[in-house]
Amino acid sequence: MALYPTGLATALDSLVQAGRAVATESAGDLTVTGLSAIDVAATAKTLVALGWTFSIEDATPEIIATDQISVAYEPYRLVITKPPQPEGFATAVSRAGVAFWLRDEKRPAVLWVAGLTSAFETKASRIAPWGDNSAFNPMPTGCDPRKVVREFATRRLVTSQIDHWLLRYPDVDLPTTHWAFVTWARPAFAVLLRCLSDEVEEDGCLLFRGPPLSRLKPEADIIEALGPAGMRAVQRAASWVFESSVEMRPRHDLFAPEIARTAHSDRGAGAMFRLAAETALEGAIMARAFGLSEVSRDSLKAMTDLRKAVGEEIGKLSDATRSIASAVAGALFAGIALIAGRLALDNPAPIIKQAVAVIGVVLFLYVASIIASGLQYVRLQRRLRFEWHAKIYRFMPENDYQAMVVKPAASAESGFFLAAWIGGIAAIILLGLVLCASVAEGPGTPLQQGVGSPLTNAAKPERNDVTNPEQKDGPPPNRLQTVPKPSESDASTK
Repeated sequence: MALYPTGLATALDSLVQAGRAVATESAGDLTVTGLSAIDVAATAKTLVALGWTFSIEDATPEIIATDQISVAYEPYRLVITKPPQPEGFATAVSRAGVAFWLRDEKRPAVLWVAGLTSAFETKASRIAPWGDNSAFNPMPTGCDPRKVVREFATRRLVTSQIDHWLLRYPDVDLPTTHWAFVTWARPAFAVLLRCLSDEVEEDGCLLFRGPPLSRLKPEADIIEALGPAGMRAVQRAASWVFESSVEMRPRHDLFAPEIARTAHSDRGAGAMFRLAAETALEGAIMARAFGLSEVSRDSLKAMTDLRKAVGEEIGKLSDATRSIASAVAGALFAGIALIAGRLALDNPAPIIKQAVAVIGVVLFLYVASIIASGLQYVRLQRRLRFEWHAKIYRFMPENDYQAMVVKPAASAESGFFLAAWIGGIAAIILLGLVLCASVAEGPGTPLQQGVGSPLTNAAKPERNDVTNPEQKDGPPPNRLQTVPKPSESDASTK
């Protein structure tokens, strides 16, 4: 069973607070300087019981054994090697260890603190008792307070990462008396007060624009000025303001003026937040609710306008579809009539053939222009819908926008595209038929037929036999033997 360094941490903190030692701690080592012979002997005994590796240096300085400790060689320097921990965990035995972990930009998410009785969690990290293996998942807000707070100091005072200072559960009981919490809370609440202000001046004063304008100076001991109630109120306010990056700016603009209306510039920032943070938060929440009701009415009106716009768009697409159908029908009737008229003419003049071809091309271009205008309208409406969604209708959930806008428009567009394809194919086929009909040759007239044709040779003898029996040209005419009609006397004799 692993032993926890609770006694070591308590003893070291007592020595440091009494001014009898100075501790510095990093990720793997703990160094304690200025120790007396009695203190270094007691600490070494504790380390031996824990089984930790350490070395002792006297004032010479030389590394000595525990049995060589003497008052004559004070002060002593103790270097302790902390045992390795699992990946994703850091350890702290002193206040210096917690401070080092807070300064580390690549710090692990979980910190084990020796002697801590209960854990507390922020949005990005967990500070827990030594050996606590509870699961922890960060909940980043994505908020950057520098986007809403102006700075006039020569160095950056407003943090860009607020998740390490926001408690995940502001209303839970906190170990406010433990040195680890105090070490975390001092920078945490100083950071939060700056993030909740409108401006941070060069001397560190916090400016809140009301009206009226309020300027608050943070106290040297912000924890003592706030007290437990003030710390809880500040955490609630900061958790509400920086709940999400989308709502950060409007909520900040509502909370800061509430502080300005209730604060007095003659008092410190911590004392004023202890008195006014709860009231300011309630006022900001009420103002936000009223604003949301106004936004809801505007959103309802916007959704009504959107529904009307979508209906008009679908109606115009239906008109475009009907226009394509009408154009194709008219072109087909005209083309069929043109083809029939051309085929009724035998060997017309070239000008007529050219006119037929030109009319066929004009009919095709007419249908193509109707289809092209419809496609241009569809592209324009798609671009407008994209811009509307990004700028005007961002408040709508994606599923609602798909159901109200995208799907009805897509259904109307599918009908238009079907009509456009059918109309385009019909127009191309009609153009080909008209061009073929315009260049086709007719059967010809009798005057243009050759002399040796069967029709001419069969017809000429009958005309020549009637008009000129003595004609010798051509083959002899067919002379049919005429049977005389019997007379009445012959009929009676028979």
